[in-house]
Amino acid sequence: MNQNTANNSTVAFKPWPTIGYGVAVYIGSTVIGVWLLALLSMAFMNEAIDISPVVEGNITPELAYYFLQLVCISAVVGSAIIYYLTRTRLKAGTDAYLGVTPVSWKQMQPWLWLAFGYVFISGIVTTVYDSMSDPTPVLDPLAMLDPSLMLLVTIIIAVPMWEELLFRGFIFEGLKNSPLGVNGAILLSSVWWAGMHTNYNLGGLIVILIFGILLGLARARFNSVLLPIAMHSIYNGVILVLSKVAS
Repeated sequence: MNQNTANNSTVAFKPWPTIGYGVAVYIGSTVIGVWLLALLSMAFMNEAIDISPVVEGNITPELAYYFLQLVCISAVVGSAIIYYLTRTRLKAGTDAYLGVTPVSWKQMQPWLWLAFGYVFISGIVTTVYDSMSDPTPVLDPLAMLDPSLMLLVTIIIAVPMWEELLFRGFIFEGLKNSPLGVNGAILLSSVWWAGMHTNYNLGGLIVILIFGILLGLARARFNSVLLPIAMHSIYNGVILVLSKVAS
């Protein structure tokens, strides 16, 4: 990293503003996603989205598809907000701050294989955990959906891009330039990311936390968020395929 980029990274966002902006962007992107989805539903289907089954604890296939659309829209909106927010502060150096810098294929390969292998390791861990305890019922609307182009785009492209830009891009960089340092930034961003997965049981949360740490290590090792995005995409893609095969 050159000296100018390092200086830009240092003064861009302090730790508390980083956390505050991170929370605001996550909530804001979800709110905007809900608003846009409702608007599109009224414009193209001329009807409001009925969420009454959710209140009763039931998810219909129709609502699951709406949820998929919401996730995709929110991911695109959130990614755009993060990039715009960083660009308004830095002007030049936005890509470097967020880690949008290339990594050679040779450097990426071991980490991509690590992500691929971790899918199966995590599967064993969660299976053993569930066999030793009462599995917590998981409400996963996306598991109800048949394979489709939109499902693939959302799970393999949109979600990894959005979550990695936020956690291993924006939040990691803001915390790294604080007394927490690189290790603290990796751990805190991973705990925060794992905590978002509220539909997982304890075993699942541990698996997500460890994977988040691996993503953070990849980000720190190569100073790039593109590798964590690729690792995240592989993880989600393999999980999606295995879940559909199992069902």
